[in-house]
Amino acid sequence: MNLKFKGILRTVCALALCFAVTPAFAATTETKTGPAVKAVVQSAKIDVETLRADIAKKGETVRQLEAKKVAALKMISANKKDAKRIELEQKTLNYANDGRNRLARAISDLEKITTIIETRIAALKTEAKDTTAAEQAVALAKTNIQAAKDHITALTDTQNKTVNAEKLVDGMSIVGTALIDIETSLKAARQNLLDAFNLIKLTAPVTSATAPATR
Repeated sequence: MNLKFKGILRTVCALALCFAVTPAFAATTETKTGPAVKAVVQSAKIDVETLRADIAKKGETVRQLEAKKVAALKMISANKKDAKRIELEQKTLNYANDGRNRLARAISDLEKITTIIETRIAALKTEAKDTTAAEQAVALAKTNIQAAKDHITALTDTQNKTVNAEKLVDGMSIVGTALIDIETSLKAARQNLLDAFNLIKLTAPVTSATAPATR
């Protein structure tokens, strides 16, 4: 048997032995590696679930942050509205107070003029002068002055309702309308007092000392 034949024989025997051992070896290998593979797969599943949980948690955190952002923006908007309302309310109060004080001084002046004219009328009546028309003009002036006083009283209620209104309103315009009503009454009072003064002049000369300074 030459060397070449011996080599071929050894190769064939080796292959036969290999084929004989391979099934058992494969079974053993599968038995040993099966649990390990399952463990790896199970571990991978756990990792995936953990990852999903982390993603869900982060998503919830993002939603919470967005909700907080929206709430903060709403609060800022509400604060701006509150600031605007406070500013408008303060302007309304200042406007009403300035108008009330100004018109109250005008009423006081007109009442003083009324007193002067009434004093003069009383003096003329003692002289048996006809002062009927002048007295009527003074009575109308007094009615106008009282109307202006009533409007001033109502102005306080108007400004309070405007300031305390549930919704933001243009208080400046509302108060402005009320002030115009007062000024209209005072304008009528001035005209009636002027008429009374002119009627007195027709009845008897009026000296500079007794002449009222109508506005």
